[in-house]
Amino acid sequence: PQDRLGTIAFVVAGHVDADDMPATTDRLGIDADVLVVSYGGASRAAVAAVKEARARGVRAGLLRLITIWPFPYKRLEELSKGKKLIFDAEMNMGQMYREVSRVNQGRRMVRKINKVDGELITPQEILRAIP
Repeated sequence: PQDRLGTIAFVVAGHVDADDMPATTDRLGIDADVLVVSYGGASRAAVAAVKEARARGVRAGLLRLITIWPFPYKRLEELSKGKKLIFDAEMNMGQMYREVSRVNQGRRMVRKINKVDGELITPQEILRAIP
């Protein structure tokens, strides 16, 4: 526990850039027109939704955040290039949506898919949002 507290204090003090930390995984993002960004429980649904969307011919990709702080701004910016639409799938009120929108700076449409009723987001809910 003490080692973790030291690491957290080091990051909070600004000694580590979030983009130097392995805090994301991405799937099928290279050729995607649509990018789904998710973390936690919602990311399982997002993986299934992206796979199904691709099976239907939609060029969809996924950025799964392993940690949401520090936020991986550079990685998201890199994967967002060339995308027509970005979806934020999360199990809360949209806090991550604000960060995704901040990175985007109005360059492409960002849509929020969120739930706060204690039920998990389903792959079908994400698929319904993807054109």
